Amino acid sequence: MDAHGHDELIEKTRVNFNAHGHHWLDLFSEALAKAEIDIRLQHLERQSTFEGTIIRLMLEGEPLDDTFIKVLSSGTSTEFWLTRSTLENEQTSLVLKQAISFASQKAGRSTQHFKWSTILIQVPQVWHHSSRLTSKIQIGELTLEPEELVFTDVLYPGMTFDGTYRIHQSHPIRVRGQTQATSWESALREAERTLRKLCGLLALNWDPPYEVAASIVNRLHGEPSARTTRAGIQLTDSHTEHSVAWEDHPSPKYTDEAWVKLNSSDALKNAVDAYLEARYVEEKHQALALVAYVSSIEAIANILFVRPRDKDVTKAFKAALRVILPEEEAEALGRVYSWRSTTVHQGIIHGGEEKTTHLLTDIFSNDMFSNLRSLLPKLRSAAKMLLVKALLGQLPPRQELANG
Repeated sequence: MDAHGHDELIEKTRVNFNAHGHHWLDLFSEALAKAEIDIRLQHLERQSTFEGTIIRLMLEGEPLDDTFIKVLSSGTSTEFWLTRSTLENEQTSLVLKQAISFASQKAGRSTQHFKWSTILIQVPQVWHHSSRLTSKIQIGELTLEPEELVFTDVLYPGMTFDGTYRIHQSHPIRVRGQTQATSWESALREAERTLRKLCGLLALNWDPPYEVAASIVNRLHGEPSARTTRAGIQLTDSHTEHSVAWEDHPSPKYTDEAWVKLNSSDALKNAVDAYLEARYVEEKHQALALVAYVSSIEAIANILFVRPRDKDVTKAFKAALRVILPEEEAEALGRVYSWRSTTVHQGIIHGGEEKTTHLLTDIFSNDMFSNLRSLLPKLRSAAKMLLVKALLGQLPPRQELANG
C-alpha cells in the first residue's frame, strides 16, 4: 500500500503504452461498455508524485474518487495497477480487472492499414523560381497530387536583401499514404517519419524544399484542407497572385530505387535528413546549415570507410569529398570542416546571421573562402552528389580509410 491506498498489480505486459495507449484505452472502454455496471473513463492525468499515467474513472455518472488505475511504462513493458482507498465494492474492482486484462492482451497484437493524408508546401526562400507539381505522381506507396490553389507565404525582413517583406507563392501538394500499424498513434508516428524521408528525397530533386504544412489526418475522418496562407497571416488586397510563369517540376529522378534504398538504410536516412535540415535553414542560418551539410557528408563517409570510432573524422570527411570532386576542389572545400568545428565547439558564427539586411554585402569578395554564403552552394552540391550516388547504389565498396 502507498499514499494513495491499496495497490494491486493487475497486468504486466510488453505493450508499449506510449505507442499503443489510445488502442489500449479503446479496448478498455469496449470492455467496460459490456459490464453490468455503468463505469467508464473520465480522464487521464499526470502527477509529480508518480512517474506514470493515472486513469480516472466515473461510476453511474459520478467521479470514482476512491478507485483509479496507474499505468507505469518503461518503453519495453507496461504495468497496470489498480489503486483503491478501501477494499469495498468488489464488483467494481472485478469489472476493472477484467477490462484491464482484456485490453492488455489485445492492444498492439494485431495490425491494420491506416490510410492518411496531409499537405506539403514550399519553404519560403529568397532564392527561388516559381515552380510546381502539375500532375499526380507515385513514389513508393505514396501518392502526390497537386493542388490548384496558390499558397502565399511571407519572407521576413531579416531574410531579404533590402529589409522589406517579400511574398513567396507556391502550389501545395497533397500526399496520401497508408501505414500498417497496431494503432493510429503508431501509424501517425510512422507517417511522420515517412513524410520526413519524402521531403528529403524531394529536396534532392526540386527546389525550394517542401515541408509538412498540415496535421496528418486519418482518411476515415476526411481530408486536411489546403490553406492559402499560414495561420495568423493576414494579407492585404494587393497581395494577390503574382503574374508569373509557373515552371513544371521536372519528373523526379531515381525515386523508385532511391525510395527503397532510403527505407532500408538508417545511415542513409540520417544523411538525407541532415541535408534536408540544411536546406530548411540555409538562407537564415548559414553556420547551422554548414554544420548540417557537413553532418550529411560525414554520414556518407561512415558508409564509405571503416575507421576507428570517433577517430579520423576530418580525414574521412575529406576522403568522401574526393569521391565526387577533383583533388584540388576537394582539398579546397575540405577547409570548411574547421569552420564546422569552431561553430560546434566554440559557438563561433561564420555566416551573415548578425546582419539584419543586405545579406550579400561581402559576396563579391575575391577570396571565396572568406565568405560562407558564397561557399554553401558548393558544399550543398557536394552533399547532394554523394547522396544521389548512395541512393542509386553507386558508391564505391566500403574500405579502410587510408592513412596520411
